[in-house]
Amino acid sequence: MSQSTTFILLTTDFKPLVGGISEYLHQLFQEIAEYYPVEVWTTVETLPDQRSAYLRKQLPYLRELMSEQERERFQNLNSGQYIYLLKKYNAQQLQSILKRENLAKIEVFIGVWNLIASCWCQTLRQVGLRYSIFAYGTELISPQYLSVDRWRRTDFQQAKTIYACSQGTAHLVTQVMQTEIPINVVNPGINPDLVLQNFSTAICSWQPQLNIKTHCNQLTLLTVARLVPHKGIDLVLASMATLTAEFPNLGYWIAGNGPDQNRLQQLCQVYSLEDYVYFLGEVDELEKQALYKACDIFIMPSQSHKHQEWEGFGIVFLEAALAGKPCIGSNQGGISDAIVDNVTGFLVEAENVEAISQAIRCLLLNPNLRAEFGRQGLARVRETFTWKIIAQNFIRLHQIEVS
Repeated sequence: MSQSTTFILLTTDFKPLVGGISEYLHQLFQEIAEYYPVEVWTTVETLPDQRSAYLRKQLPYLRELMSEQERERFQNLNSGQYIYLLKKYNAQQLQSILKRENLAKIEVFIGVWNLIASCWCQTLRQVGLRYSIFAYGTELISPQYLSVDRWRRTDFQQAKTIYACSQGTAHLVTQVMQTEIPINVVNPGINPDLVLQNFSTAICSWQPQLNIKTHCNQLTLLTVARLVPHKGIDLVLASMATLTAEFPNLGYWIAGNGPDQNRLQQLCQVYSLEDYVYFLGEVDELEKQALYKACDIFIMPSQSHKHQEWEGFGIVFLEAALAGKPCIGSNQGGISDAIVDNVTGFLVEAENVEAISQAIRCLLLNPNLRAEFGRQGLARVRETFTWKIIAQNFIRLHQIEVS
């Protein structure tokens, strides 16, 4: 593959959208741009002050592509008519752009599979241009795509390469897509410069809200997540109900917003945990790093909720490890790529409250083990999971696949 080859990312999920996929793609292709020319073609509008190492091309949404007459009846379209227009306009748009490209000098990547991406995949095949697809898991099991499963299978089976965000997701691709296409694992990375410098100032601002005590018996759990059922926060609360008698100074900080907050707050009342659990809402980057640094254990026992949710990796485990903290996660999805069991933390059986309680109790009683898990987690992040290392591994894998 020539250094003059341009890497083109086609994606409907990208910065400034907030989320794991947008951050993953932005950081990965930001680093790739150090080695190859990179262009990001996305439907997501760019912020005026957004700077990057890659070029960015704005792709309009469906409504912007439709005629005025079609817009007027847009609200009354049935699903078949909507999909027809989606395929028609996105195919036309991509074809017109590709006519201006030297197809022999570009490598195309589909950032995340969905209906628009399927239109792109079909168009790329029509012009004889092969593509690679990134896979995360949820898009493979989501019931909303069952009606177009044949398209999804074709898109994955005709790909040049599939890049899965974890070993668990790679196994899921093989299981669901039944494809023999090469599947490479490209984990998310982390910025090693995130280590908080002005920790003391940042954490002081939180002290009243978090009831941070100054004596040595203060012990805290932390979860940073969108508040949705599959994150397993309710399982941590159930564990807390049995642990607070033995650890009266135990606290649990929950950072994030989401539709499950009311249910979780009601569970706190059921378990009499109002004095132990703190819902912090959305936090900015500095606040998040302060929380990682101040907690004793990071925990997020995600589960495959009703087989509709999938924890593709769990970047928060790397963020906690970078702060030198031990982690507890479930053995589902891609979390086993983020946590090495009995080395950087514990992997527990999903939805098993007793197993979660035992893991928490073990770490609470063993400060030396907490410190050792934290040290090993930090070393692993710095040696394996920086974005520069992730990007270099990706380029090496892709050069092998296209050679």
